[in-house]
Amino acid sequence: MLDLSPAEWTAVELSLRIAIVATAWALPFGIAIGWLLARKNFWGKTLIDALVFLPLVLPPVVTGYLLLIWFGRRGPIGAFLYEYFGIVFSFRWTGAALACGIMGFPLMVRPIRLAFEAIDRRLEDAAATLVHASFIIRAGLDRQTLEKQFVTRQAASHVVREPWLNAAAAKAGVTRAAFTGAPVGAAPGAPA
Repeated sequence: MLDLSPAEWTAVELSLRIAIVATAWALPFGIAIGWLLARKNFWGKTLIDALVFLPLVLPPVVTGYLLLIWFGRRGPIGAFLYEYFGIVFSFRWTGAALACGIMGFPLMVRPIRLAFEAIDRRLEDAAATLVHASFIIRAGLDRQTLEKQFVTRQAASHVVREPWLNAAAAKAGVTRAAFTGAPVGAAPGAPA
């Protein structure tokens, strides 16, 4: 199928390693910056937006030179990384991965930001009111406690007066007596 020499396979392996490392390191930061720019309003938002897209505006030679100065062995960031972690970027595959991550970062942030902006905030607000039992159970709360809290909030707000609320309240052991004066399951307007 592919008749490549060992030197060519080495180049393919190096390219894949650089691409995977660059993407793995840039993606979490890209998601965080994309969310921040899409969801928050703060002083300096325009400056961060400009800094994110700076590698697209600057010539690649300038970006490479700045990376070499900052992340070189004698640069402010590179000296720290070399001294404490033994990481060297200049003229190694790690430097190529760093350059790919920096140059591709704006191309990653833009679609992530647009995706966050496309999500309807009302859907996020609705999802925030739902009980995420699997997450909260892992955090140490049990389902019964969550049901009690949910039913108590619903009964206190007097928003939902449906049969499913009465059934859920009865199952959770919560009464509406504290809120309406009527026990769970009683007809509306019935005496306590």
